[in-house]
Amino acid sequence: MEIRQFHPSDADALAQPIGHLLNQLRAGASLDADRLRSILSDSGVYVFGAYLDGSLAGILTLTRSHLLSGIRSRIEDVIVDEAHRRRGLAAMLVKHALRVSNELEAVTVDLTSAPSRIAANALYHQLGFVLRETNVYRYSLRSMSLSGDPSTSSG
Repeated sequence: MEIRQFHPSDADALAQPIGHLLNQLRAGASLDADRLRSILSDSGVYVFGAYLDGSLAGILTLTRSHLLSGIRSRIEDVIVDEAHRRRGLAAMLVKHALRVSNELEAVTVDLTSAPSRIAANALYHQLGFVLRETNVYRYSLRSMSLSGDPSTSSG
């Protein structure tokens, strides 16, 4: 297994394979090369891919924010292809993101996971993440598809 960091120059080749993985997270998700190139061009975003036998088998997005309280990292979009689950790929991706966050001098690394994702939550506990006593609030300004097309939120 190999972990690679993606760069804007990878967008054309990766849009379809990453789109395939995103569809396993959310049916109907789409990602075009221009949107992916924009994401990969953001200096605060790191997208990593796990490869098995030369094929993309999983992804993880790491974001870094410089805040008054310190540098914070956040893990998002941890997706392992259904055909390759239960092989330790998610753990390897998360450990890699933790190492990168440490190199970036992040104070903390946060992530969220739905309670229904039993295996993912168990993994995060095993890796040392601690469930926080906090409320998570979201205010939706608009809906945005992964292809980058905003549409007005219906409420």
